[in-house]
Amino acid sequence: MLRFITPVRVPEYRKALSQTLAEWEIHLPTYLFDKTHYRGIPIWKNPLDLWIFQEIIHETKPRFIIEIGSRFGGTTQFLADLLELQGGDAIVISIDIDRNGYRANHPRIRTITGSSMEPSVIAQVKSFCTGPGGMVVHDGDHNRRAVLSDLNNYSSLVGIGNYFIVEDGIMDEFWPGRGPGSHCDGPLPAIDDFLETNQNFAVDSSRERYVLTENPKGYLRRIC
Repeated sequence: MLRFITPVRVPEYRKALSQTLAEWEIHLPTYLFDKTHYRGIPIWKNPLDLWIFQEIIHETKPRFIIEIGSRFGGTTQFLADLLELQGGDAIVISIDIDRNGYRANHPRIRTITGSSMEPSVIAQVKSFCTGPGGMVVHDGDHNRRAVLSDLNNYSSLVGIGNYFIVEDGIMDEFWPGRGPGSHCDGPLPAIDDFLETNQNFAVDSSRERYVLTENPKGYLRRIC
């Protein structure tokens, strides 16, 4: 007669290690938000995704990084420090509608305050860019329409071989009211809409190899 043996040997870790991946995602705010910092600045990111970010930056060496949505600036600081480590003169262009609470500080950071969809903001971003060769990290308005607008407006600035990273598609994977689930269409359908008409990008699923990502189908690599 076979007897079930729990795979977790140490009792005090049994509950935590018996969660499903979905349960982990539902309780992500409890684990990370307000508790995860980079150099003392709150950073609302899954650390596994941040590891992927640094791999991409090391491999592609973007000439600039456009960050749509900066909040406290933890990710902005993280990106600027990574660019500093690789040398050269690459910059981070931070776009946000509100600078209250923003704390990032680095000579490589350029800040633009306003909506990423405003023509004046788009023009300011392009004034900092020296043509294609950049990378985009989208963590702004997650509404389907807004995400698609930003994909269309900024994708031409991404260099071939580099990435437009669309964050938080995880919200479309869950039912409304469950964890990150939302009643509104978010990033995932916007990505599908974008890829239907833009053949220059493809989903790089290898960047989701740690499984626990907030950005399903969100690592869009420019292929031509």
